[in-house]
Amino acid sequence: MINYDESNGLEHNGAPLTLKEARACWRENTLQKWEEEWAKMGNSQWTHSLFPTVGSRLKLRNYTPNFWTTQAITNHSVFRGYLASRGRIIDEDKSCPCGFGTEMAEHCLLECPSFTDGRPMDWSEVTNDHLQYMRRTVVKLWEIENPHFTLRNVSKEE
Repeated sequence: MINYDESNGLEHNGAPLTLKEARACWRENTLQKWEEEWAKMGNSQWTHSLFPTVGSRLKLRNYTPNFWTTQAITNHSVFRGYLASRGRIIDEDKSCPCGFGTEMAEHCLLECPSFTDGRPMDWSEVTNDHLQYMRRTVVKLWEIENPHFTLRNVSKEE
């Protein structure tokens, strides 16, 4: 715990700290609390399988969540399994058009024969290649689910 003493300034376990050391200590403590909270989360098993720890997500320093990849990471929006669970599709058919499973993120990204192009083989650690594949797959699903949808006006970063 970092304390502030008027005569000594910032200190940790009785030893004086520089501002840089205090920030590092604060970051370490915050990350530890965040990891504890993440480990307690019982829902979002798919997201947990992609990012088992907060640190595993933070390793992707250049990644900014966007409309497309967030759908793949959270298993929400375009996937028929999700849409059916929310009463958003008329026939409530959750099956993937490939005929081999329920259309959910895990099936589409890891198993579906319709989305093998550029699929990473190793999913033990998510990389930028995985995120690009997720984006391409979600865009294809949008095109399938929404015949009038076009990506022409959407930037590559979105």
